[in-house]
Amino acid sequence: RRSLVRKKCRCKLKPIETENAETIQARVLDISEDGVQLFAVEDIPKGARMHARFALPEDIEFSATIEARWSRTYKTRDGFQIGCIFAEMDTAAEKTLRNFLTSLQKTTGL
Repeated sequence: RRSLVRKKCRCKLKPIETENAETIQARVLDISEDGVQLFAVEDIPKGARMHARFALPEDIEFSATIEARWSRTYKTRDGFQIGCIFAEMDTAAEKTLRNFLTSLQKTTGL
């Protein structure tokens, strides 16, 4: 279960690399310190682990291993909503994400 509030953002996602060296195009729907919700045309099975590279505003990037926890059809588009947790992330990436989420909170007035 999600433990932190996810924020909608203009975070870009570079093609995701699967454990089988395949790439998947996806878009970030929302993000938090513990996970991310994606939109993808292809379904990603529960438990799949992938390497994701996120591009934040001001040319800031971070990488993490994400793990799909759930997937459902996105009813208004041809694709899937996929809920992922950050399974592995180094300390620098955690700090980058935390700083980004803090700046989002300040600019949205929450």
